Amino acid sequence: MSRPKLVALDVDGTITGADHAVSQRTVASLRRLSDLGIAGVIVSGRTERAVLRLAGQVGFEAPQVSTNGALVTDATTGQRLWSKAMDPDDVRTAVAAARRAGVSPNVWTADAWYADEDSASNRLLVTLVGEAPVRQALDEVIAQQAIVKVMLGGTPAQLDASGLAGVIPGLERSMPQFFEAAPVGATKQEAVGFLLERLGIDASQVWGFGDGGNDIGWLGLVGRVFVPDNAQAAVKVLADQVIGRADNDGVAEFLDEALIA
Repeated sequence: MSRPKLVALDVDGTITGADHAVSQRTVASLRRLSDLGIAGVIVSGRTERAVLRLAGQVGFEAPQVSTNGALVTDATTGQRLWSKAMDPDDVRTAVAAARRAGVSPNVWTADAWYADEDSASNRLLVTLVGEAPVRQALDEVIAQQAIVKVMLGGTPAQLDASGLAGVIPGLERSMPQFFEAAPVGATKQEAVGFLLERLGIDASQVWGFGDGGNDIGWLGLVGRVFVPDNAQAAVKVLADQVIGRADNDGVAEFLDEALIA
C-alpha cells in the first residue's frame, strides 16, 4: 500500500473514544505524519477554535475543516478560506422541530455556539467543544447573526423516535446523541473537495478516517477509506479496511503499522 499525500480524519468516534479526548498515543502518531511528508487535515463538526487547537497539538499545518464543513481555515494564519452560512428559515424550522420533539437545539456561528437551555446534550457539547455556550435566546441569534451549523441533541432513544431526519436539507445523525446540519453546499464533502483542489492533491492520494453518517459523503471522495470498528454500519460499507475501535486508539495503531513499521 503506497503512502498517501494527505490523511484526513474525523474526530469524535474516530480518534476519540467515550471520553471525547485525543490520547497522547494518538497525538504522537499524528505528529509523525509531517516527518513523513504527509499532510494532515481534521474534518470535524467541532468549532473552528477547537479544530485549530487540535491541529496545533498534532502539528497539522494544512487548512482544516470545522463546523461540519461550513468553515475551512488556514491553520498557520487563521485566515478563513471557505465560509458558508445557513438559510435562517432552515435554522428556525430545525429549532422548532427539535422543541416539538422534546430535544435540545443549539446554533453555531463562526466564532461561538449558542444555547438557551440547560440539557444533558448541551453539557456533553461543553466537553466535546472545550468551551461553554453563549446563553441567548436562539430566535435572537438567528435574526442577528450568520449561522454556520445547527445541532439537535438528546438521548439516542429520543432521537431514534424524533422523526427529525430530513426536517431540513442536510440534517444528519452525526453521533448517537446528535443531529447536525451545515449550510447547503457546505457539507464536509464540499469542504474537502474545495480543500483538495486548493492544495492540488488528487483524491486518490488521500486516506480518510471517519465513523458517522456525516462522514459518508467526504469518505466517498478519497482514495482509501479506513473505519473504526465502532463506526455506524452505513460507514463500514465504504471501508477498504475496518480498523481498531476509537476507544483503543485504533487510528494510531493502524497508522503506526501502515506507515512506520
